[in-house]
Amino acid sequence: MGAIAVLPGQLRSGLADQSTGSAETRQVALADGSLMDLAPQSAADVEIDATGRRIRLIQGRAYFEVATDPTRPFVVSAGPATVTVRGTGFEVAETDTGLEVAVRHGRVEVAAGGASRLLEAGDRLTIRTNGDIMEDRSRADEVAAWTSGQLIARDRPVAEVVASLRPYAAQVIVLTDDDLARQPLTGIYDLRRPRAALDAIAAAQGARVVEITPWILLLSKKI
Repeated sequence: MGAIAVLPGQLRSGLADQSTGSAETRQVALADGSLMDLAPQSAADVEIDATGRRIRLIQGRAYFEVATDPTRPFVVSAGPATVTVRGTGFEVAETDTGLEVAVRHGRVEVAAGGASRLLEAGDRLTIRTNGDIMEDRSRADEVAAWTSGQLIARDRPVAEVVASLRPYAAQVIVLTDDDLARQPLTGIYDLRRPRAALDAIAAAQGARVVEITPWILLLSKKI
């Protein structure tokens, strides 16, 4: 009798109401008229009824364009945080370093760690895995740029940019150099062409991409 290995992330996404695989995005029309965009390797549970609108982001990244309904707040729970809105556009993402919430338009309330914060268009809140909370600003029109096939980086560490690219790639991307991983990177990359995007990242850093096997790409400094 054969055996099948299932990774924890695959198991979680397989049990979700909505999920996506590698290099797959999906827009879901919700029962209340809202739209939910799921990035690759993402999963969410949806519960919408007469009493409320509740979403649980199980893994990955999602953008919500929320239909206005003053009587039923739209609540998204992810990791240690709960995001509450009534009509707005915002992104929630679980990453390797923590949880991110960013607002494209409108306002959202984020509750975490016994405190709450009100975010407006262009605000970004990051809750690190160690509990640290960071707030910064970005261009509101660049929030969830992945829904248009773009990865926009502005002084972000190479490691973070590569982590955002990985779900779109058919191959595993391995970043081996800690110094390279910390270098700041600014650029706009095409998520529909992940290998070309990785090559552009490497060129910007004076690094190289080596195909170790048909399934593994190595990003490292040039020797």
